[in-house]
Amino acid sequence: VAHILGEWGRSADFYYFLRFVQPNDLDAVARAARFIYLNRHSFNGVYRTNVNGQYNVPMGTKTGIVPTDAQLCCFAARLQGCSLLSRDFEEIVDAGKRGDFYYLDPPYSEPHTRFRGEYGYGSFSTKDEDRLVAALIRATERGVMVLLSYKPYIIHRLARWQAEFITLKRSVGGFGSRRKDVTEVLMRNYSNAYHAGD
Repeated sequence: VAHILGEWGRSADFYYFLRFVQPNDLDAVARAARFIYLNRHSFNGVYRTNVNGQYNVPMGTKTGIVPTDAQLCCFAARLQGCSLLSRDFEEIVDAGKRGDFYYLDPPYSEPHTRFRGEYGYGSFSTKDEDRLVAALIRATERGVMVLLSYKPYIIHRLARWQAEFITLKRSVGGFGSRRKDVTEVLMRNYSNAYHAGD
């Protein structure tokens, strides 16, 4: 991955050429390099696709820095012994056992707001919240510790969980005037004392 990234230039022409290339046309190594390159050079690191599933974020004017060879090697070492799964969230949550810890940060999908393709069309949306809540309740009954970050309106769905409100600065708006503080909530099904002792 580092070798491929080192060969790719930083130009708008190359960015848009690579954006046009379909991930399934690449082998796993080139696909990983493409993802890193586009993420670090796109507008605000946004991931978004159109209705056809094609990545469509423009190149940013203030782009990030591609990880160094040493950083990529460090990431690879950290992933040794790990399993990365790409499945429906309900299947993953339902696999949790007593003593497991899950942190969930699903895409925020508020009712009555326009869906813009963030995280890809067909990804998590308001219609999936019932499945999410049901899976979290089942996980809790099995003894899985869960920390969920989401929009505050989810609180009434997990009434017995502990909630902590946090304020964050969002920096992905297209115009500076639209970048504002937002309130989110951290919901957990375990006590602070238990968490602090682990």
